[in-house]
Amino acid sequence: MKSEDVLFLIGFAVIISIIIFIILIIFRKRKKMARIIAFIIIGSYIIFFTIYPTIRSNIHAQRYDELEEYLQNTYPNEEFHIEYRDYKYVIQLGDFDVSNRSTPNRGVTYRVKTGGEIIQMNGSWQK
Repeated sequence: MKSEDVLFLIGFAVIISIIIFIILIIFRKRKKMARIIAFIIIGSYIIFFTIYPTIRSNIHAQRYDELEEYLQNTYPNEEFHIEYRDYKYVIQLGDFDVSNRSTPNRGVTYRVKTGGEIIQMNGSWQK
């Protein structure tokens, strides 16, 4: 898991801890109700923690497909190699290194944003 994802989940855990503390104060006379609410919140967080990486991977794969379709429509006579369909190898969600099959050691980086907006980043890369 990436460090930015870990920081997000830790921040989310801190917020949940504060909420649980407030619930325990509000329901201090009804301890059973407070425990039930706390367990529901903690269980929901655990489920979210386990599926969060899958959600990010699915979003990245969907953006990969959007970029692939964009390149096929924009450059119908060219063949491209798009790196990193898998989210765990990328630096930022939605960034893809694209090279032409005829020049695999040189290329550009595309960013696919929410809503399908595709931007070619400034500059190029070379291996």
